[in-house]
Amino acid sequence: MTWLLDLKYSLRQLAKARSFAALMLFIIIGSLTVTMVGFNYVYTVTVKPLSSEREQSVRTVRQLRSTVYEGRSLTRVLFLLVLMKLP
Repeated sequence: MTWLLDLKYSLRQLAKARSFAALMLFIIIGSLTVTMVGFNYVYTVTVKPLSSEREQSVRTVRQLRSTVYEGRSLTRVLFLLVLMKLP
């Protein structure tokens, strides 16, 4: 029940300082927008299937190399190619 009182208090304080509230809303909405655009871009590039007329001929080639750096094993993707088999 105390969280409800805290919420009411915080809303009253934001109503008093309108410019601060507007700035905070702008920052929150802007950061959420940038995050959603970034995730959509990554999803489109990496996860979403390719829409191609010849989907069966699309091949993915990945080469992974495990390296040791200061006693820790790191796996790095050296390259990622999408090859289309020509007729």
